[in-house]
Amino acid sequence: MCIKERNASDSTCKKLLRDKGCFADLCNYAFFQGRQVIQPEELVSREMICRP
Repeated sequence: MCIKERNASDSTCKKLLRDKGCFADLCNYAFFQGRQVIQPEELVSREMICRP
């Protein structure tokens, strides 16, 4: 069975992860114990790179 409905939390999560600041903070917390190793301005979206 394939579920085609998207719930609000899925959409909210995707919006947050597209925000470079939020994504950098999440990764810094998860991988570097909160140290600011990943800078938002250094991030590049793979969605932008992979599109023809």
